[in-house]
Amino acid sequence: MKKDSQYNRRNLIKGSMLIGGTAVFGKSALMAKPSTTASNRAPAFIRSDSQRLQIPLGIQMGDVTQDSVTFWSKTDRPAQMVMELADNEGFVRSLSLPGPSTLDVNDFTAKMTIDLSRFQSEQIHYRVSFKDLNLLNTLSEPYQGQFLNPRRKDLNPRFFWSGDTAGQGWGINPDFGGMPIYKAMLDRQPDFFIHCGDTIYADGPMMSEVTLDDGRVWRNVLIEEKTKVAESLAEFRANYAYNMLDPSVRAFNSCVPQLVQWDDHETVNNW
Repeated sequence: MKKDSQYNRRNLIKGSMLIGGTAVFGKSALMAKPSTTASNRAPAFIRSDSQRLQIPLGIQMGDVTQDSVTFWSKTDRPAQMVMELADNEGFVRSLSLPGPSTLDVNDFTAKMTIDLSRFQSEQIHYRVSFKDLNLLNTLSEPYQGQFLNPRRKDLNPRFFWSGDTAGQGWGINPDFGGMPIYKAMLDRQPDFFIHCGDTIYADGPMMSEVTLDDGRVWRNVLIEEKTKVAESLAEFRANYAYNMLDPSVRAFNSCVPQLVQWDDHETVNNW
């Protein structure tokens, strides 16, 4: 990858990625609605932040192949995903695609697989918003990012692999920076990430505090579902949602496509 492309990518990630209405690395100038150049949509009415539709767990990319990539997200109410892609960060001549709706029956989640055949650029830029189904002219804040075009034949990609997220009772510790390994990986700008399993620990309850050998105290952010072994669909879902409460995890997920496999702790130990 050329140095100027690395620089542009770094600036975009650090200056433009919006998480739940706020920038990951500081205030962002890209608070505008998705581009309307492709579809000439009417401007959307913007509600106050307290009323606006939220994307609490961010955007995640996965299952990337030479021809496609899948985007996933979750809203806090019924909404329709709106996807915009372009071969430039200004979204000139962008491709705007209506996506599926997030409804109570699917836990307000949406998944959309994008055909990449029309893109030849080194990087593909994306912007995701949601239309409130109860107020159709209202849009969420846009999520914006970019990823390496897997169709390019002259690539020398950089990828990471690892596994075991929030295991053995070690969760999101604000005193430790949450899950800082995800920020460390993102700072090194991998083109994709292979998660080798144990994406959650559904069978491993967490405590609010753990006393370390040297007397220090490790403090976990907790939700009720993480204090017990998962036994219901809602509790399994909550284990995945827990990891994405961390800003570094959300930032990583929205910038780095992932190839994910299961291990045992997605169910029970040694499954």
